Amino acid sequence: MAKITISMPDGEELKFGLDLEKISVGRADGNDIVIDDISVSSSHAELIRQNSGNFLLTDLDSTNGTRVNDEVVSEAYLEDGDMARFGNIVSRYESQVPRGERVELPEEEREEAAVGESSGRPSTFSNEQPFRSKQKAKDPIGILLITLAVFFDSSMPGCHFFYHENDWGLRREECKLAAGYHQPKKALNQQ
Repeated sequence: MAKITISMPDGEELKFGLDLEKISVGRADGNDIVIDDISVSSSHAELIRQNSGNFLLTDLDSTNGTRVNDEVVSEAYLEDGDMARFGNIVSRYESQVPRGERVELPEEEREEAAVGESSGRPSTFSNEQPFRSKQKAKDPIGILLITLAVFFDSSMPGCHFFYHENDWGLRREECKLAAGYHQPKKALNQQ
């Protein structure tokens, strides 16, 4: 059975037998291997047993990183004698599998997808949606009000006031009625 020996800063060595298929390493209590050191993230890394009997070490986006034999790694296959560092904590991996011996995994056999004889829509296809399509709502009262406003505005004679200056530069107000122009009052500055 593979094992890992963790060297703590105070000189204490913690030894763990790696008897599970998947082992979590971190500072939080829920991990399989708990390392109580501030440089180790709550969920720092995980070890996954491979067919060879050795483990794949995967860093779980830890703050201070994971190193194997002094190289920063996101994933690394561990072999007998490898030194793994979780943050500032050094550990030594031991395995019964001799160094350099790896079991090669067989390549996955993939079947290519067959192209269909027809790319058209099957005769039994129906496009039934669970929701009705939205239709633009009609507002009969709003349409009536707009129609009446347009009708009354165009049929009623109105007076539209506008200002202009006369020949002497004085301001005058005029009202345009349906029958013609009308001058309702004299400008304030006219004498």
